[in-house]
Amino acid sequence: MYSRSNFWDVEVHADGTSQTLWCGSRPFYADSITHNNILSCSGIGSMSIGGNRSGANFSTSVSGHTATWTYTARNVYHITVNYNY
Repeated sequence: MYSRSNFWDVEVHADGTSQTLWCGSRPFYADSITHNNILSCSGIGSMSIGGNRSGANFSTSVSGHTATWTYTARNVYHITVNYNY
């Protein structure tokens, strides 16, 4: 995680990888897996994200000081997300 600042704004970046795994055996592949990456900030001011992408298997929401990225996949046993927020 790194940040950049000027007098009024602070920009924070988080880089990494996260996973959700289905460890069951019946069925071998899960019907559906939902993976959430949650970024929470506290302090003075508000939080916004650059862009608000969404698609069939991906959505982003911002509420107060929390941003949530949701990924959904069907008929798989894992979701791996490489992120740069």
